[in-house]
Amino acid sequence: MEELATRWNDVLDLLDADDRKVVLFEIEGKTRAQQEAMLREVYAHISDDSPGGGKPSSARKPQMSFARKATPRSAPASPAQHAPWYPPGSRLAAGSSLPFSPTRFKDNKWEETWRLLDLSDVRDHPLWLMDLHDVLFGCFHELHNIFTHYCKSISGAETARDAELMDMQEWLAFIRDCKIVSKSFNRGLAENVFVTSTSHVNRPKALGDVDRQMAFYEFVEAICRCAYLRENYSVLRKLVSVDVSVEYLLDECILPYAQRDMSFEVRVTLEADAGVRKAFEVYGEPLWALHSQLARQRRTDEANGRETLSMEQVLELLQSQGIVGDLSVRQLSEVRVPKHTLKTYRSVLTVAKAKRAFVESQRAEEASMGTITGFELSMGLDYEEFLECLGRCGLLKYDQIEQMRPADRVTALILNVLGRMDVPSVITAATLVRALSTFVANRDSQPLPDESEEDHAKFLEMWSLLDLSDIRDHPEFNHDLHDFLQQAFAQLRLIFPFYCKSISGAENARDAELMDMQEWLAFIRDCKIVSKSFNRGLAENVFVTSTSHVNRPKALGDVDRQMAFYEFVEAICRCAYLRENYSSQKRQVPLPECVAHMLDECILPYA
Repeated sequence: MEELATRWNDVLDLLDADDRKVVLFEIEGKTRAQQEAMLREVYAHISDDSPGGGKPSSARKPQMSFARKATPRSAPASPAQHAPWYPPGSRLAAGSSLPFSPTRFKDNKWEETWRLLDLSDVRDHPLWLMDLHDVLFGCFHELHNIFTHYCKSISGAETARDAELMDMQEWLAFIRDCKIVSKSFNRGLAENVFVTSTSHVNRPKALGDVDRQMAFYEFVEAICRCAYLRENYSVLRKLVSVDVSVEYLLDECILPYAQRDMSFEVRVTLEADAGVRKAFEVYGEPLWALHSQLARQRRTDEANGRETLSMEQVLELLQSQGIVGDLSVRQLSEVRVPKHTLKTYRSVLTVAKAKRAFVESQRAEEASMGTITGFELSMGLDYEEFLECLGRCGLLKYDQIEQMRPADRVTALILNVLGRMDVPSVITAATLVRALSTFVANRDSQPLPDESEEDHAKFLEMWSLLDLSDIRDHPEFNHDLHDFLQQAFAQLRLIFPFYCKSISGAENARDAELMDMQEWLAFIRDCKIVSKSFNRGLAENVFVTSTSHVNRPKALGDVDRQMAFYEFVEAICRCAYLRENYSSQKRQVPLPECVAHMLDECILPYA
């Protein structure tokens, strides 16, 4: 051990104070074997950095850190221009306050954020900087989306500039949603962290914000301070380093529970959807005219010649067309279905959501690459931004209508804005349960091989008078029911006159074309239609129902409670349906199957 300590002393003498501190921190608690491995690594790096290789001279003290082996992503320098590389996390560069990041974003926002962080007052700085860099770098984009969401969540934002600043209320909403408050970290400490992070002097604020508003880099710094205080405030156990505290807070609180800003994803969706682009092309001319008209009323052309709309104009336009508000519409159906299967659809677009769509549609153009502090922003919407705003409002307004695709929602809102269709009509048309059957008897019906044209015409006349619209699945069953009744039409025409004369007799031909209640019950009895599920009372109710229709012609001027032939056929259909489905817990039997079964099993054999 004494030999190992001597060798370490020789190596440490060759290092600068900062390098020596990092190395001593890393070897603390290591075993002898681990220390020997690290010593060999140190010798290897020193030999590589020494002129001509071999043991370095005491005049040259290379700067290096061995806290973590890392490979720079930038292109390596040539041997003639070789300079020592400072890995992220070590304060080795002369005059630098924070280590630089080896990875460059395209917009350099991460570089700017990392450069502006100031955590020098936190214990053990800068030993944990390299690990903190890796933790924050891995979730930078998610943190930016979270920050942008909460900037617009409470007080709202009238411009894109406001969407880059967070006030105290929004910060506390973020703390609440992420469940960061605990026994050791209360709301008061969260407020203190906000004040501390926004109180730095001589640091640029995003977009010239005022005091007590937080830019993004201050938001990241505040998260680091919260994480450290949450793990170490009033705790007697071993202190937890900043990087470990931040990683735990991100994994357990922020990333699972924080809400994200999805404005960029919505923009990508609108631009990538062919249906949305088609809608903007089809209605482009009236939308351009509308935008130009409103822009002329505003009379505030910008310096670059763009005509823009203010937030008040957009809100007034949406409110005038009844788009802003909460509306519920009951679903309608072309097919007879149980009422409980029809849904009530809700369409909501609040003023706050409309304002947010306005703000997110503004396109901020960076004045200089890699800076958070300079944006050239418009206070209004030009034509392209106006279209995006309409698209965002359409997605929000009809978000709960699952039958509408994104393109349908955008098209619907365009029609609303142009006054061509109101909101209830849009929802009704989108949610309507449409009939799949397109059968029309006068067009599609054909005579049977043994049926004359005259008989077929009489059948079509009878078919046109039937009213079974109150039976489930109407009109889906019309085609099959038509075929069954057409096959039995000749037999039914013979059965009906017989029962019209069977009880009370008939004094003339007119009486032979009408059936009263007694004759109807005689028909029910002869055909053995009464069963456990269909009694005499139900048969009487069917007679009353079939003879109670208003504004339908009766055969030969019949009086109330007398049944014409078309009502007789309708009554047979109703009896068949009730006989199979009344008080039945099994599946609903379609009307054509019920009619075919009763004709084959009861009426044709026994009537």
